[in-house]
Amino acid sequence: MKILALLVRYPQFIHRYGEVVQPGYFEFDDMRIICRQILDFYRRYAVVPTCESFLAWVQDYEHQCHVPPKVIENLTTLIGAIFTCDMSDGDAIRDSAVSFAKRQALKSAIMKMVDKLEQFDDSYESAVTDVTSALMVGNGLGSLGTEVYGTIPQLPGLIASANNPYSSARKIPTPFPGLNNARNGGLGPGELLVLSGGSGAGKSHIANNFAVVATMASQGQWIAHATMELTEMDNHLRYAARILDLNMDDIVINSPEFINRCARMATDRRIYVKYFNPGITTVGHIRSWISALSGELGIGPCMVIIDYPDLLAPTKGESDSLYINNGRIYSEIVVLLNDYQAVGIAPSQFGRDQQGSSVNARAGNIANSIAKLYNADVVGSINQSEEDMSNGVGRIWWDKVRRGRGNFYTYYRIYYAKSTIVEDETVAALVTPTRGERQRAQAQGGQQPTPPLNPQAAGAFAPPPTFSPATLSPPPFAPPPTL
Repeated sequence: MKILALLVRYPQFIHRYGEVVQPGYFEFDDMRIICRQILDFYRRYAVVPTCESFLAWVQDYEHQCHVPPKVIENLTTLIGAIFTCDMSDGDAIRDSAVSFAKRQALKSAIMKMVDKLEQFDDSYESAVTDVTSALMVGNGLGSLGTEVYGTIPQLPGLIASANNPYSSARKIPTPFPGLNNARNGGLGPGELLVLSGGSGAGKSHIANNFAVVATMASQGQWIAHATMELTEMDNHLRYAARILDLNMDDIVINSPEFINRCARMATDRRIYVKYFNPGITTVGHIRSWISALSGELGIGPCMVIIDYPDLLAPTKGESDSLYINNGRIYSEIVVLLNDYQAVGIAPSQFGRDQQGSSVNARAGNIANSIAKLYNADVVGSINQSEEDMSNGVGRIWWDKVRRGRGNFYTYYRIYYAKSTIVEDETVAALVTPTRGERQRAQAQGGQQPTPPLNPQAAGAFAPPPTFSPATLSPPPFAPPPTL
């Protein structure tokens, strides 16, 4: 009743909270009717109804709809109460309004789910969507924002806060020191990195390296790897090669060195891999898996790898347009990452015209839908020719780097047999030049120019690390200088 009183007695309340106080959230018919009338009146006249206008409406309602006298009596009593009740605790009621709306929305979603189960309706995806929508009720409300000039002196302290996306305290380092430096430590909670490239360009190998490096920075958390391309066994074999620094053949034949390294392997890091069927899997299915595993382990993931989202279906609203579908899928992924405060890695394919060439490719060449990149925080495009693949070298052009420095190349060596990637700027001269670079070389008298490097990149190439009990990964990332 006091929430209804807030609607009519505190104009600022309906401005800020009116959209979350819905008639369906009230459990009594007379309250639903009054709430609907308040909101309709406000939308029509931009003011809330007075007690007199309410009582006049009740008389019209009785004559036009032939409402029983008992209903009119209840409505009249309620109207009198909301205009006269004690509102000394109005601030506390206002602060609990969003919780009330979220609770009622969740209750409604659960009741709908029960009804469907009783009718043997197995629409589990729609149930997940209803619950997710209920949990989103009121998000972003209750705050009036922040003022720029007053915030400027506080920025260093705010940025240093562990909950700030610019803070290095919760950043997950990547396999590329140059990208880590460009982003003040790596990738932050809720951020999405989209890695695009041609078929066979090593996207899955690179994603596995992201996961292994992330285990070094995880604080009891785990990495979720949802795969729709490689099987779980294929991924386990690649992870084993990367973690143990062994060729996959040594693992397959169960070599003595493999047995020796397994005995000395640290087991306090966790990467969970699950295969999902392509074309019919939605982000909702992946969310359900992560939720169940988080409950089992007692903690959520610090990184979610989806290999790869182009093979997903939208949770709802599937369209005949790949552009629309992909945009919706990636929007759902961003919501998932924000809910779990996890880093996201999403390999994606180039369009057909870029398959095979894979040099001078940019984010605009991505397959199906550029809309998938709009919500990404970091976008990398693999530029690797067939000759580069044979030589085990490549480069990534970082098209988009939100909250950091972008538009630079990362050069690397890739060891396919060990599923290992190491940043190495010294291979720049070995990578196939782009058409523009070749034209510039001809204009300079035939000399092959060295492509622009990332000024923050790591130094000379070092071979993959030697296995030891203490470390199964490249040396830990050194934190960037203080802001």
